[in-house]
Amino acid sequence: MNLSNFGKSTFFYFDSKNLSFDEIITKNTDFNQSKETVPNFGFVNSTVWIRFTLSNPFNETIELNIEHGYPNVDKITLYYPTYLFINNLNEIQYTKKSSGLFTGFKNREIRYRNIVFQINVPPQGDYDYYLKIESVSSINIPLSLRSTISLIEKINLEQIILGAFYGIMCVMFLYNFFLYLSLKDIDYLYYLFWIICATMVQFSLNGFSTEFFWNDYTRWSKNNLPFFMSMGGFWGLTFAQVFLSTKDSSKIIHIYLHIIKAICIIGILISLFFQYPIAIKYNTILWLIIPFSMLLISSFFVYKGYKPARFFLISWTTGFIGMGLFAAKSLNMLPSNFITTWGMQFGVGIEGVLLSIGLGDKINEIKREQIRAQQLLLNTKNTMVESFSRFVPKQFLTYLQKDTIEDIELGDATSYKMTVLFSDIRNFTTLSETMTADENFKFLNSYLKRMEPIIQNHEGFVDKFIGDAIMALFPNNAQEALISSIEIQEELRNYNAERQNFGFSNLSIGIGLNSGELMLGTVGSDKRLDTTVIGDALTP
Repeated sequence: MNLSNFGKSTFFYFDSKNLSFDEIITKNTDFNQSKETVPNFGFVNSTVWIRFTLSNPFNETIELNIEHGYPNVDKITLYYPTYLFINNLNEIQYTKKSSGLFTGFKNREIRYRNIVFQINVPPQGDYDYYLKIESVSSINIPLSLRSTISLIEKINLEQIILGAFYGIMCVMFLYNFFLYLSLKDIDYLYYLFWIICATMVQFSLNGFSTEFFWNDYTRWSKNNLPFFMSMGGFWGLTFAQVFLSTKDSSKIIHIYLHIIKAICIIGILISLFFQYPIAIKYNTILWLIIPFSMLLISSFFVYKGYKPARFFLISWTTGFIGMGLFAAKSLNMLPSNFITTWGMQFGVGIEGVLLSIGLGDKINEIKREQIRAQQLLLNTKNTMVESFSRFVPKQFLTYLQKDTIEDIELGDATSYKMTVLFSDIRNFTTLSETMTADENFKFLNSYLKRMEPIIQNHEGFVDKFIGDAIMALFPNNAQEALISSIEIQEELRNYNAERQNFGFSNLSIGIGLNSGELMLGTVGSDKRLDTTVIGDALTP
């Protein structure tokens, strides 16, 4: 005989007067049949009695296990029928045994996170069984009837599911812990605090905190649940602030999260100094507010185009659904079933994974932004270098053995044998006085841009433009400088022909050539440098 969640076959009675078992039996007609597979009464201020009937048509007793699937119950007392042999007659008498947080984990018949009673159903008859449930926490009654083999199989399957969940949470913790040690990013530290609290909440809800930490009943064995709920909320909100950069992106949201964090701190204090019913009710409502707030806030940041918020939104959506189901079940707004019982477990597990992925995506996005910023800075730098290089001949860098203009320092110098070409416009001072400043610059640029390419074409380079004058250097041989001089004169004739068409007078220029040892280098001060050449070859 195996029955899972046979709540509809049970009858319940609210005892506000703390009646004895003998008095309860006399009130059998006052019991009401449950309409739910898993009866859920939420937070009640009275003792709940459950009655159900088991049939045994056989001539031998049947060994069964009654499992109560919610581990955080203060005390459950089972009243079960047994045979007594009196005056050569078999008579039925009720015996009781208790389990739950009050009785201590080590005193359980089966040391299992849920409460299990082993019973022997007497032969040939229908027998009533009674459960007296006393608890200040939310009362839901997931009752199952199992054979020993079925119970073992159920526990084995359960261990696989729970092992997977806690394995994931441990992996997430260790993975992000080592990332924190490597990156020293505060986001990871807040995430670690959150995942510890979220895991401890599940540890308590699953009954493991009683099994492994607090075997004997203490106030803390119950109040650790609302404590870690408040702590988890606080660190989750702190993580949200740094993950979404609310301080810089939205002052209103940042302040709002501070307010909710203050409410979480109140919840922590209530868990430490007040009784469990007050603490758990406070934190149950808080766990409805937090995920709903995170859902709205992350949706806002996704709408604003903040890419890392996508994972944050999805993760808190799963968390919102899971926490919302748990809170609604605890407040008796939803029935107790597989989804409402295990929904938060799956929701928090998925949330933990997605937050870790989102955190990694945020770090990668920051790196991508840094790479883009560095590339932009490099492009700007290259543009500036190219702009500055227009004032310093590239050949100067080559002779000074410098890669870029940034490498040049005051006093850098070298010596080479070169030919110097010096050219200027005859009577330029008189000519310039007939023109405005704007006309002067237009004229000079028109003239100089015609002559400079000729020098470049013959392996020379302009050292500097001095008003109307050109000083060029030819490092290879004097013949190239001579040819350049001839072509400059030819280009001048073409230029004069164009000027005559516009009514301007002809220009005449002078060109001087000289070869010899020159020193190329930098002169000036620390704040103002200039490149120049020095030597006898500069004197015609």
